[in-house]
Amino acid sequence: MRPSTNFCAEPIYEKDSRNSLVYVEAGVLAFRKSCLDLIPKSGATSLENEIFPLLIQQRQLAAYVTAQRFYDIGTPERLKAIEHFLAHDHRADTISN
Repeated sequence: MRPSTNFCAEPIYEKDSRNSLVYVEAGVLAFRKSCLDLIPKSGATSLENEIFPLLIQQRQLAAYVTAQRFYDIGTPERLKAIEHFLAHDHRADTISN
């Protein structure tokens, strides 16, 4: 897959926005070691609000769009649900444990 050359300098979606969500940033992030230099030595840093815009400005941010389902594991309940889902052998319709 060839990365898109359509870079956007403004966030497309914010939680309190009325815009609809088209894509979800989730999964695995891979950074060059040099990206660590963009993070301040102290204090909290937001990838979405501070680091990503810098990388976009430098044309150093790419994404891979997939049609795979997004599984949110941000709470213990959702983590338990995905663990149960992943333990299930969907081909044989059995539980693998």
